[in-house]
Amino acid sequence: IVYDIESRFGTAAYQGTCVAIFQEVAGVYLEVYKTRLSADIKIKLIKVFDEPPPFVEVQWFHAAGGGNTYICYDPELMQFREVLHFESGGLNKKDINGDGSEEIFAFTFEPVQCNDKSELYASFLTFYRWKKNCFASFPDDPYMMRPGSTYFASQKGISNPELLILTQPRYPSLEFNGPEDCSFTLFAVKDSPYLSLTITVRDDTVMQYRGSQGIIHGDHLVLVIDTDIQGDFCERSVNDDDIAIALSPGNFKDIAPEIANLNPLSPLSQSISENGDFLFEKQIGGYKIRMNIKLDEKILAMGTVGLGIILYDRDKEKGNYPEFKLSWPSTMNKKDPTTWGNLFLFGE
Repeated sequence: IVYDIESRFGTAAYQGTCVAIFQEVAGVYLEVYKTRLSADIKIKLIKVFDEPPPFVEVQWFHAAGGGNTYICYDPELMQFREVLHFESGGLNKKDINGDGSEEIFAFTFEPVQCNDKSELYASFLTFYRWKKNCFASFPDDPYMMRPGSTYFASQKGISNPELLILTQPRYPSLEFNGPEDCSFTLFAVKDSPYLSLTITVRDDTVMQYRGSQGIIHGDHLVLVIDTDIQGDFCERSVNDDDIAIALSPGNFKDIAPEIANLNPLSPLSQSISENGDFLFEKQIGGYKIRMNIKLDEKILAMGTVGLGIILYDRDKEKGNYPEFKLSWPSTMNKKDPTTWGNLFLFGE
C-alpha cells in the first residue's frame, strides 16, 4: 500500500490537502481511497495499526484544533472506507483488564457552560467494539470526565497491573534529589463495593512529629475523591460529596500512623477517616499504604470518580511545614475539584 499526501500550502494554486491510498493490483497501483481536507488543514501524522482490526489512522490538525480519521480495507469492495472520524481526540488501545486483549476507547472534548459565565472543557470517554467490519460504540451516553489525567481501575484479578508512577516534580526544586527522595506509585482496583488503592511511597527520610490535624507539618499524603463528577462538574470548591483525607505514616518509632479528615462538610469523608480499612507498611526506602474505601453501588455504577493525590515531603528537622510536594495530576489544587484527575472504574 502506498500513501500519497498532496500538499499545496503557500502556493497560488492553494486547494487544500488530499490524502490518497493506492494498492498494487496485478502490477498496477490503483487508487482505493481518497479524501480532500479543507484549505486550512495540514496532515500531521499517519499510523498503521495491524490488529485488531487492521486500519489506517490519518491524524490531521488545523488552527482550530484537529482530529483523526480511521479507514479500513473492505475486501468485498476491494477498497478502503472510513470507519470512524473524530474532530478532536483519537482512539486509544490498552489492555485495561488484563485479559490479553486490548480495549479500544476514545476521548473527545467539548465545551461546557458553567454558571452562565465561564466555559470549561469536558472530556467524554467512549468505548468501541469491532463488529461486522465496523466500530460499535458503548455506552450510549459517554462517560463525562474532567479534562485532566485519567487512570483506569479494573476489576479484581487483573494479571499485569500497570502502575501509575510519579517520580518527577512539575516544578524542579533544590529540595528534590530524585525519585528515591520523593515519589510514589498507585495501583487501583474496583472490588465492589470497595475501591481498593495501594500507594507505594519512596521517601529516604520519613519525618513526622505529630498526630491528629498536626500531621500536615510532617511527611504525609493527601487523597481527594469526587464521588459526583456528573452533578458538580463546574464546582470549583470542595463540597459534601468530596472525600478529602490526610494520611500519615508516622515515623515507625514513637509516632503511630494516622488519618485525618480534611473535609468536615462530607459525612462520607468523616466515615472513611474514622472507620476506613487502612494498612501502613514500612518498607526499605519508604512505606506502603493499602486502603479499601467502601462506596455506594450508585457511585461505582457511574463509572468515574475524581481523583487527586499530593505527597508532602519533609527532610529537615527545623521548620513547621514540608519543604516539597509532588502531585497527580501535576497541576491539581486540592481545594478545586475541577483540577483533579479521573479514576475510571472499568468493568463489565
